[in-house]
Parts: sequence; C-alpha cells; structure tokens
Amino acid sequence: MPKSKVKPKAKIAKKPDAKPASVIQAIPDDAGLPTTEQLALIAATLAKNSNARDFWPWVLTKQAMELWESAQDTIYWAGIDDRYRLKEKIRQATKDDLLKFFKPSDKYPVTREAFLKRMLPKKQSRLNKLVQFGKEFCRERLRDVNFYEKKRTSIEPTQDEVDAAYNNWGPFQTHQGAATMALRFEAWHTEYTTNRRIDAGKCNAARLKKRNKRKVLT
Repeated sequence: MPKSKVKPKAKIAKKPDAKPASVIQAIPDDAGLPTTEQLALIAATLAKNSNARDFWPWVLTKQAMELWESAQDTIYWAGIDDRYRLKEKIRQATKDDLLKFFKPSDKYPVTREAFLKRMLPKKQSRLNKLVQFGKEFCRERLRDVNFYEKKRTSIEPTQDEVDAAYNNWGPFQTHQGAATMALRFEAWHTEYTTNRRIDAGKCNAARLKKRNKRKVLT
C-alpha cells in the first residue's frame, strides 16, 4: 500500500532581530501622545498598505509610533515658524510705524512746538489751536495716570495739573522718544476728533428734534 503523502510544513517567518521589551506600552490620553486606539489604527493602516505578513505586531506598533512622532515634529516646527513669522511681521510693522512722523536723520532735540506742528500740519499757523490740542493730549494722559496709579479710579485732572503737564513737556532728545510719542498722539487725536464729531452729531440731532417739536406745537 503506497504511503500517503505528507504536506510539508509551512515555513515560519523568522522573527526580526529585536527584543519584545521594545514594544510600545499603553499611553495615557493626557500624556500628549497617541492613545492605544490611535496607535493601533496607524499600525493597521501600515499593515494594510505594505507587505506586512512577516511583521510582528510590536514592529508595526513601533513603526506607527515613529510615524506619529514624525508628524508631531512637523506640526510643532510649523507652529514655531508661524509664530516667528508673525513676530517678525509685527516687529517690522512697528519699525515702519516709528518712521511715520520722525526719522533718525531729523534734527534733535525736537521742541514741543515743533512736535505739535509736525503732528498737526494743517494748524501750523494757528498757535492757539496747537496749544489747545497739546493740552487736551496732556489731559488724557493725566487721566490714564490717575486711572492706573489710583487703583483704577477715574479722577478728572484739574486745569492747573493740565497746564503744569503742558509746561513741563520738554523737548525730545532722540528719535525713539519723538517717534513713540508721535504714535501715541496720533492714536489719541484720531479718537478725540471722532468723539467730537459724534458729540456734534448728537447735538445737531437734538436741536433738530426740538425745532420740529416746536413746529408741531405751533
């Protein structure tokens, strides 16, 4: 009787030369690293898209972890680059703003009158207007000082305090000082003139309303 043929045993894939101790352990969700489920999903994707039949699960897991870390590095450095570009953009914008009204090549020191004439070119020949705006600017700065130094309590400065602040407005010795104050003055002047226009519009509206009411009564 012929002997039955015995099928040869399938070749067992040789285990890669590494120790099981290097298997990635479970990682808490709050560690800033992938969860077990996320890591398993990456490993499964690697197994599906590569010739992974001879790979042990811990090998796939380790590759998944390396892929995750590489992606995290890419995201991290992209964020660093974005923050650096933003800071550089802000720095350049500030540098350009400091050259808006005064330049390092200008003659220094800059007196109070020369400063106000530079900031209010349409009022250069009207000294009384320059003084008026200069004192209003000092008044607003005194309000800020009172607000922050007196425990955030709004205290209106007296006229004597405003006059003293204006008289003590000394010359600017450097470009940095003049340029920085110019930006503050510009921001204040824009807000000041806008508020005055709004107040004037409200007064006109109230006047017209009162006039129309009189017409109705007559």
